[in-house]
Amino acid sequence: MESIALNHISPRRALVTGATGYLGGQLVKRLAENGWTVGVMGRRSQRQLNFQENNTDIKCYFATDCVEAMSAAMTDLSPSIVFHCAAMTSADTAGVSSRELIDANLLFGTNVLNAMAEAEIKHFVNVGSYWEHYNNEEFNPVDLYAASKYAFSNILKFFTEAHDLTACTLELNDVYGTNDSRGKIISLLIEATMNGGQLRMSPGHQRLNFVYISDVLDGFLTLANRMLINSPRLADRYALRSNNDFSLRETAKIIEDVVGKKLMVDWGAFGYKKRTIMTPPDITPVLDCWQSKITLREGLKYVVESFN
Repeated sequence: MESIALNHISPRRALVTGATGYLGGQLVKRLAENGWTVGVMGRRSQRQLNFQENNTDIKCYFATDCVEAMSAAMTDLSPSIVFHCAAMTSADTAGVSSRELIDANLLFGTNVLNAMAEAEIKHFVNVGSYWEHYNNEEFNPVDLYAASKYAFSNILKFFTEAHDLTACTLELNDVYGTNDSRGKIISLLIEATMNGGQLRMSPGHQRLNFVYISDVLDGFLTLANRMLINSPRLADRYALRSNNDFSLRETAKIIEDVVGKKLMVDWGAFGYKKRTIMTPPDITPVLDCWQSKITLREGLKYVVESFN
């Protein structure tokens, strides 16, 4: 196990894509708190402009799919590592064309990799999803979003071979935490419990693997540490997965206990969605030198407290 701390590694400059999303924004905050020089890259949007206004110590680069603009950003910041958190998820696809999804999840990332190759930036952390492994198979994506994530990992493989890039994909399960505005199941259940609302749900027997955001960020920094000390034992892909799975019904019961109120749920009001993952896949090995520390009950307490 490597014990070298990140604050002993120089230089510590990171470029983060997808910083206006929950994961990317939390990662930028953690990096800055730990003394990193941080830049963010994304298309010019109101969210990106708001991010720039509220984070004056963070360098913001407005890049479209123009490789030259991305290369200029790489040259200006000269990051020691790039964290690629940008993605269009399944929740974002309502009313969105397949081309827009492919552009967001394949073209944008490919151009980031091209810009890295031009600027000779050598370390890259990609974000993957357990939705790539329906029926616990190595390649069986749940939907087009998951298929695009897997396709990008193959493009990434080309760059590692052709451009001497050190890259790794961190495969995430169900990430949750405070200040999460994505409307994920944890937030919906807590809000309904606290406000006395009623939810209509599936039968609720699908099992989920929740990982608290601070543990996820620990995983990203653990991997960055190993990359920057040129660890020879890195695989192409690791998972950030907790030790325990919970059914949706079990999760709701824990939330009831934490909040101290009854949750009104109409279980079985509708059936499971097509290709629902009933048991979290474990085909991808968990990142060694890392483990989740926050139990689901502890994490839910933090989230509930943040609602008050």
